[in-house]
Amino acid sequence: MSEKVMSEKEINELIILAKKGDNKAWESLTLEYTDYIKRLARKKLDNLNLSSRKEIEKDLFQVGWMGFADAVKRYTPGGASLKTYAWYDINGRMNKQLDFVLNPLGIPREVRQEDTDKNIERHYLDGDDEILLDEKSSKEFCERYYADEESSDDFSLEVQEQPGNYSPERVTLQMLETLKIMTDDEHKVSTEEFRRLLRLYRTARHKNSGELKGDRTINKNLAEIISELNPSVYSDDNSSKYRIKYDGYKENYLSDKLKMRKDNPLVIDPNSAPTLSGLSYVHLFDNKELDELIEIICLTDILSEDEKNTLVNKVIGTASVHYSTPFSDGEHMLFNPRSIHGRFCGRDDGDRGKLSDNLRLIQEAINNLGKISFRFNRYTEEHEMVPASHHIHRLSPYHLVVYHDNYYCIGLKDGDSRIWHYRVDLMSDIQIIRNDEGEIIPINLSDFDGLPIANSSWDPQRYMSEHLNMAYDSPARVFLKIKKNDYTFIHDWFGDNYKKLDKVPDIVEGVQLDISKYDIVEVVTSPSMIVYWALQYAEKVEVLNEDIREKMRKTIRGLDKKYD
Repeated sequence: MSEKVMSEKEINELIILAKKGDNKAWESLTLEYTDYIKRLARKKLDNLNLSSRKEIEKDLFQVGWMGFADAVKRYTPGGASLKTYAWYDINGRMNKQLDFVLNPLGIPREVRQEDTDKNIERHYLDGDDEILLDEKSSKEFCERYYADEESSDDFSLEVQEQPGNYSPERVTLQMLETLKIMTDDEHKVSTEEFRRLLRLYRTARHKNSGELKGDRTINKNLAEIISELNPSVYSDDNSSKYRIKYDGYKENYLSDKLKMRKDNPLVIDPNSAPTLSGLSYVHLFDNKELDELIEIICLTDILSEDEKNTLVNKVIGTASVHYSTPFSDGEHMLFNPRSIHGRFCGRDDGDRGKLSDNLRLIQEAINNLGKISFRFNRYTEEHEMVPASHHIHRLSPYHLVVYHDNYYCIGLKDGDSRIWHYRVDLMSDIQIIRNDEGEIIPINLSDFDGLPIANSSWDPQRYMSEHLNMAYDSPARVFLKIKKNDYTFIHDWFGDNYKKLDKVPDIVEGVQLDISKYDIVEVVTSPSMIVYWALQYAEKVEVLNEDIREKMRKTIRGLDKKYD
């Protein structure tokens, strides 16, 4: 399929129409630029010999499409052409995706010398603040990682006979593993202390407490590890890329000292490798991030107890032995997962797995601005989920939100300009809709505040507060009388989407109000659901809108008759 050709005037007219919710204009734009984005994706891979080229090209096209959509949101006709303007977003997204595919470990790239300050003063910092571990604690740390139940009692620092020596490659891996296990930002070691920890590691791991190589070999191996994992020259921009830190790393102390062998410029001269202080491995997550991740895992009601335990242990495994958490003893969770009483805590692993699959599929469709089809279901008296009807729903999904423990997908139905939302756990058989050629069918547009092309600042909190209990009726202004300083329950339900009024509005004039005790608060929300919400909080709130008050009186009379 060849690229479509339109004049700039035609394209600008389509953009204006698309931002107003014109579906045909949006479809014309997608047809115009689809081949262009595909060509950019192919071009990215032209000089790469990849076995999975088609899959990678598909991923590049999808992220490029997202970049194009981002550009259209901000584009204003009259300046550069849309193609020129969008290229930066498309190219940036593709570069990030390609970097992820080709460099999944996040290995830092070399820093160009011209990008650094050549006049920076470089000097060695003394490691006065380094933390040395005593032998007993080091032994315990090693046992925690490597001594199994049968051999832990036999742990010994006495020399044991071991024929031969480890290969240089294996020694390097042992040193790196020791750094990972024994050090972190708050527990730094000198080279001398590192030698002792390495010996302890070997004792715990292999029952080999034999003597190590000389200082020159240890220094050289450390220098090789650091040179491989860290950027070659420090700068403020690449400080987060360092995997191993030492005293003086910001001043490039190590690289300034190192020299290559004359007979092999790729090999470090052992005599040039200096002794380092303040050595520490930079772990994937710092302690605060670890705490937050573990709390999130423990407090979610989507995962089973076994899944939580497995994930928590994996997260802890990324840290040094010095990290501890009140949620786990390193083997078992100390937090009782059954104390989480969310919507999904009573469901089996299959239901939770289906919910995760649904969320993933919907988010993939949202990322690619594509439609989905699905069935909507209900529960029976036998506790089984069955289709509510035989109808297959078609939706242009825009957002995923969480409302009182339930996930909802918000979007547009085919042939309906209203906004709809569906509980994700009640959706099944979700598919991203594609045409006969396997291409994703683009979403429909509508001129509402959440239009993804026209307005990237759509506020999901506001939408949920305006649709109390996710009701479908049109939001209206509702005036509430509450006690002063009694705003917590208002915030729980409406977030920041409420305001205190300075005077009584005309609509509620005549209401008796002691301003020393009460405030009037305005919210915009569902008129039907506010009736039941106000009954729930009858002791705390009074609705002032007369039409809603009448609905409440009618509801109360009905309840009185029902329970008389």
